[in-house]
Amino acid sequence: MPSAGHYRYIQLKIAIPLSSVGSVSKNIDVGSLTFFETAVDGSAIKIHLEDRHGQAFSVCFPLSCLNGLVMTLPRMVTAAVQRRYNDPSLRVTYPLAEFQVELGSDLQTRILTLTTPDGFEVSFSLTEQQCRDIGSAETATTESGSSLISVN
Repeated sequence: MPSAGHYRYIQLKIAIPLSSVGSVSKNIDVGSLTFFETAVDGSAIKIHLEDRHGQAFSVCFPLSCLNGLVMTLPRMVTAAVQRRYNDPSLRVTYPLAEFQVELGSDLQTRILTLTTPDGFEVSFSLTEQQCRDIGSAETATTESGSSLISVN
């Protein structure tokens, strides 16, 4: 054991410059999503994929990381579409098959669930006032000529 005042320090390279990331990461061109699994305790999701050459691999996300990814994916897709077509007004949209409004367990929050024909589903928590605002929203025309329904 070192005597008082004598310590050994090991310098760890924690921050890596962006230019060197290629040397520590592996780029995989994903070809398809094959299926996913949920951990027995619900703490993680494993996504099974194939690369463009048909080679199978999987990625495991803890629930906290997956939630962050789910919240970021729509922005990522919108940014890619806007860049690809050089049009910042483009949006990725999905047809709505049904919606449902439920009262939350706190008896104050409304839960708005939107579902597409292929089963994609997303839920939002709303106040009673937000529900009223959506119900009474009116269409306006923006400077670019597109229609906008505004709810604050």
